[in-house]
Amino acid sequence: MKITRLTTNFLLLVAGILLMGSIPFLMFDMERQITILKMVEKKELSNTLFLYDSLQFNVDAYFNHIKELIITLLTDQRFEYYKSAEFHPIFPELLDYYLLSMKYLIMSLLIGIISALFLTFIIMLFQNRNREKVKQLLFVIESLPDIFLIFLLQFTIIWIYKKTDIVLFQVVNSFGKPAYVLPVICLSILPAVYITKYLLLSFEEEEGKPYVEMAKGKGLTRLQVLVVHIFRNAIITLMFHFKTIFWFSLSNLFVLEIIFNIYGIMTHIKTHASINPDVVTLSILLIFIPYYFLFQATSVMISRKVKGGINL
Repeated sequence: MKITRLTTNFLLLVAGILLMGSIPFLMFDMERQITILKMVEKKELSNTLFLYDSLQFNVDAYFNHIKELIITLLTDQRFEYYKSAEFHPIFPELLDYYLLSMKYLIMSLLIGIISALFLTFIIMLFQNRNREKVKQLLFVIESLPDIFLIFLLQFTIIWIYKKTDIVLFQVVNSFGKPAYVLPVICLSILPAVYITKYLLLSFEEEEGKPYVEMAKGKGLTRLQVLVVHIFRNAIITLMFHFKTIFWFSLSNLFVLEIIFNIYGIMTHIKTHASINPDVVTLSILLIFIPYYFLFQATSVMISRKVKGGINL
């Protein structure tokens, strides 16, 4: 029953993505738009002011496109998109952009998780009064826009370079040299803050439970209690929130690619979405499918852990 339900949910979500991604074919005459674009690029048409493209409901074209999309997905036919007056294969180009973006995303999440765990253990060793001050600081950082934090770090690196002639990190992608360190740091800051906030709430909740007092009574130090006992139970709470943190980081990835001149999957979507809806649909499927199974596997593991009892 569990596998059937997961399969049904997966198919429904994929169907939803296909239906949403094909909406431009329902609202506009996409073939007409590509024809006009070809004429403009070939300089056969210099003025399009006399043309208009009103909203319409092309139901037949909409469902025909969905049908063609499904057939192409299930067969070895190749996907194409329009660029520079001709059609180009979507793959493997789209896969390269996807892997580049996921590299930034995964590295930032790993750094965010490691930093959050380290910060949480340090903060939990503080007295309650000092702990509240740190929480207030985290709240301030959390309320800052991600763009502000990115620009602040960039300007800091530039200021240090002007003062010392030392380039700590590459600020943007340039001349084929990708910038990794600073973008990853920027993308990991807010997830680290969110994870720290969730972990602190969970740690403090666990701290008041009887088994903690029993562990302290056995002579364990505060750090030992945190690492050996509280951490094992609190980390499950983090897993429940991790899906939200992931989608939040994914939305920030779009801003990051623009500011750091990274041509990843988000930039590719922005560049070609207006005339190539299939690029958007396939990009979302590439992002969605691996992480859907990852989150479902994590959910199953948590359920088994909770049903089996949490070891202290």
